[in-house]
Parts: sequence; C-alpha cells; structure tokens
Amino acid sequence: NQVYAAYDRKLFYGSSDEEFSPLGSMTRGMMIAVLGRLAGVDIKEYENVTTPFTDVLKDYYTPYIAWAYSTGVAAGTSDTTFEPNRSVTREQAAAFFARYLNYIGVKLPDCDNPTISYTDVASISPYAVPSIQEMTRCGILVGDDTGTCRPKAYIIRAEAATMFLRLANGLDALEEPEPDPDPSVEPSPEPSTEPSVTPSPEPSTEPSVTPSPEPSAKPSAAPSPTPSETPAPASPSVSPTKAA
Repeated sequence: NQVYAAYDRKLFYGSSDEEFSPLGSMTRGMMIAVLGRLAGVDIKEYENVTTPFTDVLKDYYTPYIAWAYSTGVAAGTSDTTFEPNRSVTREQAAAFFARYLNYIGVKLPDCDNPTISYTDVASISPYAVPSIQEMTRCGILVGDDTGTCRPKAYIIRAEAATMFLRLANGLDALEEPEPDPDPSVEPSPEPSTEPSVTPSPEPSTEPSVTPSPEPSAKPSAAPSPTPSETPAPASPSVSPTKAA
C-alpha cells in the first residue's frame, strides 16, 4: 500500500494518532512539509527565518515554508499571502515537484508512463504545462483511465502519498550503484604496468664461475703407447721369381 510506504518513510504523518485521512484534501502547507521531509530539511535552521507571508502563523509547516520560500521551491499566492490551508490541485502539485527537482539539480529518467498525452490538455494552465509534461515524462504524474489529466482537480492525501513515493523511489534509483555486467564472474586483477616478479640477480662485470685449473708447464697428457706395445704387421710372404 502506497500510503503505508509513504508513512514508513516518514514523509507523511497521520491526521491524528489513529487516523491518516487518505481521502482528506492535500493542502499547500502539507505539500511543502512533505517536500521538506523528503529533502531532509533541518527545521531548527528555519525556525527563526521570516517570510513576507502574514497568513503563515506558527504551525508544523512554518519552518518548511520558510525553507521553500528561501530556496525558490515555492512562492506565495500574493506578495504577502501563502494560503497554507488552501487545497492543492494536480497542476499545482506538478509545479511543486518540478521546482523541487530543479532546486536539487536532478532530472529523472524516462519511464514507461502509459499516458503519452492528455485529452484535456487545453485545460492546463499555461504556467503548469512544462511541469506537467516533465512529471508525466518521468512517471510522477499519471492520467486516469480515460486519458485525462484533470489539472484543476484537488488531490487527496492518498493520491499525494503515491506521487511522493514515486518521486522518492526515482531519486533512490539514481543513487544505486550500477550492477556488475557479469556478477557471477569475479574479474581478474588488473596487471600492473610492470608485473611484480622476483628479479634475477644482476650479473657481475665478470661472471662468477668456477675457474678451470691452471695448465702445468708441460701438459700432462696420457703417454702414447710404445712401439713394442703394438705388434708390427707380419711381412707378406713373397715367392722368389724364377730366372727367365
């Protein structure tokens, strides 16, 4: 359930200790407070920040409105009024989201939003057209079953919780590391420019070898066998020649 998920992320709180009021109206003060929680605003830093809005009295949303006004996320309905208890329309919600993403410098990726264009686009206020186009592109804003945007319709708390959760999940996805292309294979370590091996010892200028024994003055050679040791071949027997 989107409402429970948004509540678990501490973006929304109940309208009382026991009720969430999912069908209740989403007001401008509520909208800015949830945006501030999503941004992780430290309300202590804005408790004493003043705004020109005479109708913003001390309430839970007061420091969040000071944050939104000082950062450009939200503007007043006039120079001196903010109308924090005024209900928010769908096109106003889209404008709030677009200003917030611009403030944090993030462009969400395209999504598979089935609503490519709206049949009631002519009823969108000119100021809200870029915001609705951008929020539709990234899937924060989705048309109904008939393909209409209903830009002037007021959003209820359950609908706002769904939109905020889509925004939070989209931002979370941008922070996740890219998966390993092949996580089942552990990559081999990168070889260093010069592999680390045990180097062979440097040869000395004259290689260290075992020297041959110095020859004696007269080489000690094995003596040749004496003639007596080798018998001479027998003289051939020649028959005397008769005189002619």
